[in-house]
Amino acid sequence: MVVLLTHNFDGARFRWLYAKYASGCNPTHHCTNAIRGRYSRRFTRLSSEFRPGQTIALDEFPTDTWDAIYICGVSADGYSRHTNYPHNVHVAILPRSGATDTWLFENWTMSVENGVFERVISEGELNSKYKSLPREFVTCRMFRWAVWHYRHQLGDDE
Repeated sequence: MVVLLTHNFDGARFRWLYAKYASGCNPTHHCTNAIRGRYSRRFTRLSSEFRPGQTIALDEFPTDTWDAIYICGVSADGYSRHTNYPHNVHVAILPRSGATDTWLFENWTMSVENGVFERVISEGELNSKYKSLPREFVTCRMFRWAVWHYRHQLGDDE
């Protein structure tokens, strides 16, 4: 099964824009290090082939080595003033044979074949054991997604 992702992202509008094949969680870190896994070489603003409107086959690694694909985009707009946070892109794709799904955020869209989108939980939904961590953990959407998505493996069945 190949996950096919069609997007309208303009890589120039982001400081960072990438996909990571998630295989686990490291709750001692926030940001990208909270998610164990490997980075896509296809879904990244650094790729010379990355362009709006393209469909990317996310089949770079064997499907038994990952269970989700996390998309992170740090908006360039407002980055130097630290006002970009509300405009940053964060969502995960769960592989599901035959399923299709669409994701919309501000002016950005993605559609997926053989997958569904999984949202990032809010700060209020975070397991209470993590709420006392420093603010950079609690506000980090990658951290919140990772500890929620891998909650059973972490023993966090609240």
